[in-house]
Amino acid sequence: MIRKLIYFVAATALLAAPAAAQEGEGGPLLDLEYVLRAALGTNEQIEIAREGIEVARSWRSLARSALFPSTYFNGTLTRNDREQAIEFDIPGMEMPEDSPGGFVITPLYDWQASLTISQPLFVGFRDIRALQASGINIGLSEDQLDRTRRDLLFQVAAVYAEVVKAQRNLEISRQAVELARQQLRQAEVLLRAGEGIRTSVLQAEAQVAEAELGVIVDRSAMARAKEDLTVLTGIDGDYRLAPPGAPSLPAATLEELLAIGMEGRSELRAAGRQIAISELQIGIAAGEKLPTVSLDFLYNRQRSPFPSNAFWRLMLNFSVPIYDGGFSRARQAEAESAHRQAQLQRQLLERQIRAEIVQAHLDYESLRASRQTVQTQVELTRQAYADIERFHAVGEATDLELQDARQQFISAEKTLANISTDEVLALFSLRRSLGLLVVDIEEEPER
Repeated sequence: MIRKLIYFVAATALLAAPAAAQEGEGGPLLDLEYVLRAALGTNEQIEIAREGIEVARSWRSLARSALFPSTYFNGTLTRNDREQAIEFDIPGMEMPEDSPGGFVITPLYDWQASLTISQPLFVGFRDIRALQASGINIGLSEDQLDRTRRDLLFQVAAVYAEVVKAQRNLEISRQAVELARQQLRQAEVLLRAGEGIRTSVLQAEAQVAEAELGVIVDRSAMARAKEDLTVLTGIDGDYRLAPPGAPSLPAATLEELLAIGMEGRSELRAAGRQIAISELQIGIAAGEKLPTVSLDFLYNRQRSPFPSNAFWRLMLNFSVPIYDGGFSRARQAEAESAHRQAQLQRQLLERQIRAEIVQAHLDYESLRASRQTVQTQVELTRQAYADIERFHAVGEATDLELQDARQQFISAEKTLANISTDEVLALFSLRRSLGLLVVDIEEEPER
């Protein structure tokens, strides 16, 4: 009778275990989208990438300035050691009293002001190509921001998954402690009733201690994972994370996914822009062999009237390169080599991205099939544990058999929890390989 009562209590605890396993740590429940938005709003990597765009825009403004005239104003104040003048003193000739006796060449105190306007007219198209390259460079910085955002969100999602797995493992470990304590209580009751032995109680106490050690280990793992999440998102304190939902894929077949990835990856866009910049660099290097033409206007005003106190000058300047020791030819050869390297890098990148998509797809399909197998394993070990628990309650199973069944059941539960999260993480990795965010976030949080 006592064994039947104990079996009823143990079976009730086993059936209630999945519900108890849903209880986690305290604090608010946060979902993945909230955590990702927090990372986008606080992580320094995003701010660094945005600053890169601003720098690229500044370089475009600098390149544009070469197309417009430059204006300079210069002023000089001078104190000479003495005044220098020319006097008209002709021997034997009387000058009228009102006629000037000469003029000053260098006054004691002098000033001069000039305004210079310089406009390049032709520099071998180097200025135009530099402006085009600076515009493409802005696109490169935007691609870098896209990659940074995508990589950061995947990194946050991976740490999020580690926290979720640690939470679930901690819950299962607590469930294991409760089941071990249930066996200990059962062994103590049987010992007091004269139907058990002291060895069974000692073995049950050892199992409780081992299960409690598992709780300590899992709690430490969760603390470490949360600390990693704090570094990426700034989220701190006591909180719980909801299991991440599985996002959708933009296509079903591998061929369609490959086509989407080859079109959507910002790395390929950046590689195409690098090729375009290298082509412009070839043109810039070739332009160094062409003549340059510029127009300068100078307006000068000074105190001294010699030869005039105000005059202007317009100058058309020509410069024709004849021989530079092979420098321009070497620069062009270097630019052509860089262009070929950019083309080869794009070809290599295409193969790498294709292989990355295929590998991510295989990992996802493998984990999805594994999860279904493990789900079956959990159900079987749960039923086996219930059967062993019933046999043990009536003396038809040993303590060791009960302990083995419980450990198999707990291990299968943890494996299912981990592989379920890993399946979602593999789906995140597949979306990342396609050039997509782990989840679709339309707007970033206001900063």
